[in-house]
Amino acid sequence: MSLAFSIATIVLISEFVLWFGYSSLASLVYTIYLNTFQKEILIKQRKIKKEILNVKHDLARTSSQDQFAKWAKLRRKLDSKLSELEKLTTSLGFLKTTFEIKCTTFLWAIINGSQTLMVLWYFSTPVFYLPDKWFSPVTFTLSLPFAPSGSVSVLVWFLVCRKVLKRVIITFPIYHKYVPDIVKKNVTEFFHWCNNKLGINLPFVVEESGPRISGLVLEQLLS
Repeated sequence: MSLAFSIATIVLISEFVLWFGYSSLASLVYTIYLNTFQKEILIKQRKIKKEILNVKHDLARTSSQDQFAKWAKLRRKLDSKLSELEKLTTSLGFLKTTFEIKCTTFLWAIINGSQTLMVLWYFSTPVFYLPDKWFSPVTFTLSLPFAPSGSVSVLVWFLVCRKVLKRVIITFPIYHKYVPDIVKKNVTEFFHWCNNKLGINLPFVVEESGPRISGLVLEQLLS
């Protein structure tokens, strides 16, 4: 039964990834990577944004007619900081796109490759044997393509597990059906607090209106 459990676990993981979404999962991994290994970039971006706000504040209090020299100096400084911020944002956007493409490709290869490899490796191995006469008219179909007669093949067990899990996911949206609204609200507030106070940009929030997990736009990093 260890083989049956292993297959069920692989299918469970793959169906969770499909339900969560390759892009959402890649976005989550990217955010963890960014806040762990590229935090200096986020700190620099926050610093530039703060400087831009300060320069704009000083510029608003400076008359372009009475204090033209000071106004022109502030204007040049503002343009320079805006250009620097644009380059940094473009760099982060390119990093995000590249990282998510690689992560999505890796996840797809792992999920599909592990299932294909297991089917090929155990193509003639019975997952378990059925009691006699349980499905006597169609018993041979459950052992296709190469498992011993009277057993369930790896391929068939994969199909059964996937079908059952898909039905469970469709029929029972557990979180949104059974978790109290106050818990959903607290979870959402916690994510927003992490985003705004700690600078940990969690890429998803729980929507109260439906059973989806939606991605936050990371263009507002550290705003």
